[in-house]
Amino acid sequence: MKIVCVPLSREAMLRLDFDSCVEGELLEFIIDDSDFNEIFNAGFFANINSYLGLMIDEYEDESIPFEKLEDAISVFCFFLDEKGLRNESFYKIGELLKLAKEKKTGFFMYF
Repeated sequence: MKIVCVPLSREAMLRLDFDSCVEGELLEFIIDDSDFNEIFNAGFFANINSYLGLMIDEYEDESIPFEKLEDAISVFCFFLDEKGLRNESFYKIGELLKLAKEKKTGFFMYF
């Protein structure tokens, strides 16, 4: 099971570090294996890693900090527009990246 989440406040983001969030502080989404494999095999996470200096893979937890969200959204848009990557989970990743930017928090992945 692959989970991505966005804390809805700075306080929630701090509590996430200690696994002490309260109900309603996180927006979470579970990516099914089929969608994850399509996104992964298309190179989206490898491109994010290269562009943002991260280490997202199938077995690593990782996060995209607020300061890198604009770049992550750019990579998302490239894969949406140029690569034609289209599945429900990919769209949700884009929504959550934008929400994290709006809330000034981060985007967290638990793979």
